[in-house]
Amino acid sequence: MSLEPVASWPYPPAPWQLQGSAVGSVFIVSVGSLPSALFAHLPPGARLLGLGGYTLAVVGALHYGPGSDLEYEELLVACPVRLNGRLHVTVGQIWVSSVPAAAGGRELWAVPKRLGAFTRRTAPGYVITDLGSGSLHVSLLARVGRVGPPALRVPLTLAQFLDQQVGLSRCQIQGRPRRARVRWSFGSPGPLAWLEGRRPLLSLGLTRLRVVFGLPTD
Repeated sequence: MSLEPVASWPYPPAPWQLQGSAVGSVFIVSVGSLPSALFAHLPPGARLLGLGGYTLAVVGALHYGPGSDLEYEELLVACPVRLNGRLHVTVGQIWVSSVPAAAGGRELWAVPKRLGAFTRRTAPGYVITDLGSGSLHVSLLARVGRVGPPALRVPLTLAQFLDQQVGLSRCQIQGRPRRARVRWSFGSPGPLAWLEGRRPLLSLGLTRLRVVFGLPTD
């Protein structure tokens, strides 16, 4: 499925400095259940990392707020892949609330960002997010608990493919992990219907989130 065009709009140069919060869940899924969109954005030579016909799918709802190069909401699905003998991550499905974020993600790093209409609400201990975009209707209700282990710092390398272009970039993620109970509704039919009704292997909230996105690779 081709991406809808986005208006030309200035966006910050790489890398982007982003901060805010996130809620995410990890699902175990059969490779055969994955939508074609995830395979379409694997670079040539990349293979999904899995075992016995199953792989991991990480679904994250991220809020980038004040202090970020761009402020916007984001919902993404990412899977681990192997490319040239190294572990990478490919973002196969992603929606954002910002035209500059969509344009920059596509042009700088070949990330297939689509536009969506987000509504985000918070209450003490809770995060509620709704996303609508065409046939997509996703909602999450997250109950975020106390701070868990010490702050996490995770380096990742993205491997992307969009419009016949391969994008390789590094990012650094850090934040304070919190236990979370997350109830997702992915809508059916829709592009995330393949996740509907699945129970996460684990869920996590991140506060004091800081992301450096789009560092060059060696």
